[in-house]
Amino acid sequence: GVIPPQAYPWKLSEQFADRQTFMWPRVVEDTALRDATRRTWMGLTRVLPPPSDEYIDGVIAGFKRDVERIRARGGDVVFVRPPSDGDVLAYEGTAMPRVRAWDPLIAETGTLGVHWEDHADMQGLAVPEWSHLTRESATRFTRAYVRVIAE
Repeated sequence: GVIPPQAYPWKLSEQFADRQTFMWPRVVEDTALRDATRRTWMGLTRVLPPPSDEYIDGVIAGFKRDVERIRARGGDVVFVRPPSDGDVLAYEGTAMPRVRAWDPLIAETGTLGVHWEDHADMQGLAVPEWSHLTRESATRFTRAYVRVIAE
């Protein structure tokens, strides 16, 4: 059941000062590299079965415990769901629909959940390989979700 490292994209991002990480521009510009990355994601969906209800319930219970611990020490938690697109978004909608995982996670933990589908300024962002935002879109998305949190 182990997924070998060569099953993952060759290079997807670049990391800069203060751990700022952005999509590697070649994934955006090079259609062959972008398509290979898309095939990788879709290949993983064939290897990784959709999570069971028991698994999802266990993950939510674990997050609930973690949120309680963080709050007991004076902190708080916000869950953020960035955009996906194309076949990855379609797979996510089938394998783990929002009503099966995201909505119960937010309800059970009593946290703020910022989901990209709920905010107009988080729409229309570039997700070239269906799973990660371009540098420009990541910056726009970050500004948008920080505004939601601040409000």
